[in-house]
Amino acid sequence: DEALVHFKRALQIEVQTLPKNHPELAGTYHRIGGVYFRQNNYEKALEYYDKTLEIELAALPDRHPTVAVTYHNRGTALEGLGRLEEAVESAEKAVERLLKTLPKDHTQVRMNQAYVDRLKQKLWVKQLFTT
Repeated sequence: DEALVHFKRALQIEVQTLPKNHPELAGTYHRIGGVYFRQNNYEKALEYYDKTLEIELAALPDRHPTVAVTYHNRGTALEGLGRLEEAVESAEKAVERLLKTLPKDHTQVRMNQAYVDRLKQKLWVKQLFTT
């Protein structure tokens, strides 16, 4: 994928020129994770989303909305891997982060909560058929 080549090239430059917890690095890691996710390579996507989250938690304020996006995307990668319990946890953290800056009836909060509910239902069905 051409985008992946360009993002990785950008990452090489950023790693050499920016401090290790610079938010720009987090953005590039997130974009690389997104490419892997679109390729259905959920393991690699999760790896890059985790790198993103590590930097965001160290470098951004507690109320920064970008962290919620990363938690949500981690959840989607975990769902793709069938790790539903972890996906629920990550998606719930996304909602918690959003609620730090948005009212509970905000569209983003409602959409993320709907995703949590869908994951919980999927987990319930999975548990129903595995026990």
